[in-house]
Amino acid sequence: MTVELGFGSGQVDDNRLVLQGDVAVKAISPDALTTQAPAAVPAGQAVELAGANTARAEIMVKNLSLSETIWIQGAATVAAHGLPLDGKEGVVLTVKGAVYAYNPAGVAVSVAVMETEALA
Repeated sequence: MTVELGFGSGQVDDNRLVLQGDVAVKAISPDALTTQAPAAVPAGQAVELAGANTARAEIMVKNLSLSETIWIQGAATVAAHGLPLDGKEGVVLTVKGAVYAYNPAGVAVSVAVMETEALA
């Protein structure tokens, strides 16, 4: 059986978890951080922010607009589907598929994108 636990450093003040036998612990973190220039999402359009990536661990997306809402989607749909991100909001997604943004606003919006990857 494999059990994956997230952990941090510090003191444990809760004794509800009891493990018997040897427990091997290995810290795992992504091998690479990939950044790009902010993506421009024109008014009324959907654009691909990042293509499918089987090595991706997480993708971080932040709406750089002060006031306009964008929609984060799994396809280039020109409709308000998916996850809305208001101005200055961001999200971290654990997904290997392509990620798109739809901008229903009347002005272009910039979107910051960053990915973490596990290298082979």
